[in-house]
Amino acid sequence: MHMPRKSDPQPVESRARRPAAREWTAVEKYRLKGLAKQAYSAEKIARALRRSVDATVAMASKLGLQLI
Repeated sequence: MHMPRKSDPQPVESRARRPAAREWTAVEKYRLKGLAKQAYSAEKIARALRRSVDATVAMASKLGLQLI
């Protein structure tokens, strides 16, 4: 019986797939701007928008906003 080694490539089915990135809606961008003006932290804004902190910071940067 063949024992798999660490160096053996994993089958395609077992590799984890990242979900496709969701597009930002105009409403989400509007909420992001409003929450940033109220000086909410990036973590709180991300949680409110149900987005990752990285995605929230990236979009804020694109919109010219600075987050705490």
